[in-house]
Amino acid sequence: MVQDKHFYWLFSDQPNTLTMKFGLLFLLYFLAVPIFAQSIVKGTILSESSLTTNIPVIGASVYWMNTSTGTTTDENGNFEIARVVENNTLIISYIGMKTDTLVLTQSGNVSNLAIFCKVTILWMLL
Repeated sequence: MVQDKHFYWLFSDQPNTLTMKFGLLFLLYFLAVPIFAQSIVKGTILSESSLTTNIPVIGASVYWMNTSTGTTTDENGNFEIARVVENNTLIISYIGMKTDTLVLTQSGNVSNLAIFCKVTILWMLL
């Protein structure tokens, strides 16, 4: 029985080197993906003042010190940012609030982080 040469590798007892190369490449790809996965830092930015307590800060900037990696908070004050390997200092800033820095000592994923920002009152002299 003559088999079609295009499908010969399916019926052959000898392993095809091209098939083995693709199989090895496929396996290495899925083994390497978890190695390069980034850690995530999740949290909530809340306002801390004498008049209002635990009000979410919408649109606050959250970024890693001396990097261009950053994000802003959503309508509930939540943020999610990928951890940068070379830096563990998080900067939180918002107009009318004191800029805070937070040094994270825990490695890996961090979640349920609650950060309270103090309101800065600026008086303008007319």
